[in-house]
Amino acid sequence: MITMLATALLEGGRCTLPCRFMSVVNESQDVSIPLGGVGAVLYFILLVLLVLLTALVTCSRYFEIPYELKLLTVEFFVIIISIGWFSFTVSKDLGDFQLHMLGLSILVGPIIGMHLLNSAGLFWISLLITTLCAILLVLKSDSVKNHGFWIKLLTTVYVAWVVVGIIVTLGGKHFFQYASKITILTDIHPYLDLRYLLTGILLTAAVGDAWVNAYRAGLPHIRSLPDLRFKDPRNTPTSFTQAILRPFIIVINVGLLIFQVITNIFWKLIVIVLTYFYRIAVNLANRLFELLSDKNIIIWVARVLVTFILVSLFTRGVIYVSPIALTYLLSTIPFLTLPPDKSALIILTGFFLMTFLLILCLCTLWDDFDDVYLIPAASYATVILIAFFLTGLFMYGLAEVSQLDIVGFNAKSPGPFSILILGILGSLFTFQILKRVASR
Repeated sequence: MITMLATALLEGGRCTLPCRFMSVVNESQDVSIPLGGVGAVLYFILLVLLVLLTALVTCSRYFEIPYELKLLTVEFFVIIISIGWFSFTVSKDLGDFQLHMLGLSILVGPIIGMHLLNSAGLFWISLLITTLCAILLVLKSDSVKNHGFWIKLLTTVYVAWVVVGIIVTLGGKHFFQYASKITILTDIHPYLDLRYLLTGILLTAAVGDAWVNAYRAGLPHIRSLPDLRFKDPRNTPTSFTQAILRPFIIVINVGLLIFQVITNIFWKLIVIVLTYFYRIAVNLANRLFELLSDKNIIIWVARVLVTFILVSLFTRGVIYVSPIALTYLLSTIPFLTLPPDKSALIILTGFFLMTFLLILCLCTLWDDFDDVYLIPAASYATVILIAFFLTGLFMYGLAEVSQLDIVGFNAKSPGPFSILILGILGSLFTFQILKRVASR
């Protein structure tokens, strides 16, 4: 996602992932994975050591670690493994893999942390990062990058209003509740809500933009009111009666002239004000319609918000699954015997598959779906299963060391999760052997 985001920022919204497949030779497809040779071996050793260290910290009584800290260790372990899984899927070489690991930690780390730790500070950091990402992506899109400063400023406020409004709403007491400490300020006064503040700024900026455009159109051409004065009889023959009425007509015409001048002033003023109000309303409606109907704005804002929601759902899943995983690790289960809570194994397996699908969903969200994501993601899933299996073997061996006092791996035979992993690996191995035999 880091590569996709950087590419989008540099190329103005055109996002293309690097191809990770070599040409097809003899009807067999070779996958170019980001790690190979010595690098792949070292990374696999580090992965096994990470899994082994997590298992030792959580299952050994020698360290005397509280349950809450063990639970937090399991949560961070799952998150690190998942970040590596996604980075492996979208990377083409070792440098790209390291860039994704670092970038994802910076981008999604605060989002994950605010869920795990319920931290108001991490909420503000994640809100700032998410909003800035959406703004930068929109400003680099084809429909916005060629506009002037004022349009870009108005677009920035609009994007911030949408992103902040949705994220704060999702964090309220009815949904994820990560922003409950922030939204509680609305109990003091409604205008302390950040959403209302941004709404006011957006409306002020939009009305200001509409007024400037209305003023630039110039004054409207307004006809004066009809002349109400009587015809002056000085240049026409007059009778005795007209001669007597003439002074009165002059006085009346003076009064009518003053009334006409004052009426024309108010008439033109009313028409000018109504004209500007009409122009402002039309300009405001047109500008808001442009913002609401801009396809690039909708696409980039939707991608950022959906990514935020998926990461939040994943973190909630980690919080839900971690106690189940820890309880399973600490329990002693005989060979081929289901745990007392038969749903535990199903939940752990389902979360593993959900993480796999989540990675594919993120790849689909930021680029068109292709097999280039499916095969690396499945490859890394296999590596994780192998690392789990080898760690289980090491833990069963270390359980014989009495000083470590390991719980959960002191049974005389492995549990059903290890058997499940072994069955999956054996099935995949058998399938590949049969496939190669059939191709000859």
